[in-house]
Amino acid sequence: MWKKVIGDLVFAGTENGVTIEAVTDPDCSLNIPTSDLDSVIDFLISLDQPAYNKRQFFRVPIQDSYGVKVEVHVGGQIMPAIAKNVSVTGILVQLDPDDAVRLRVGSKLHVVIEFEDEIINVDAVVKRHENHDFGLFFPKSMTSEHVQPAPALNRLIVRLQRLILARRK
Repeated sequence: MWKKVIGDLVFAGTENGVTIEAVTDPDCSLNIPTSDLDSVIDFLISLDQPAYNKRQFFRVPIQDSYGVKVEVHVGGQIMPAIAKNVSVTGILVQLDPDDAVRLRVGSKLHVVIEFEDEIINVDAVVKRHENHDFGLFFPKSMTSEHVQPAPALNRLIVRLQRLILARRK
């Protein structure tokens, strides 16, 4: 069993599914059976985010055991990277110290993400870095005030979320 508080809601995993309760009123709850979780996740991902919330997307943590492979391509060089988390608008990667010195905030690059049977190619911009970790933004996921990621990015997020939920059972 697991429990996570997000804002005013408490999410709790059980062997039968997920329960969502209001922090201030535990009697106000919603039970989602395991058999319906995939549909709920698909629905939530499909929701259009308001313009003021366009950068607050759920980040999916990535563990080594998930088998996600990432390469950063810049200036004709290919740098293997370790994915730490991903969302539809960006990815946090860790680079080898020798490769990390080549990138600066604002650097434009190309990212290749491989997971299971799919390879995703996406252009990115370095938005932040700390030590050897780099926050990469996918500018093509944003069109003016709307977030419209490539379908492959949506599929990646959904598949990773399903993997995480399956491993929590």
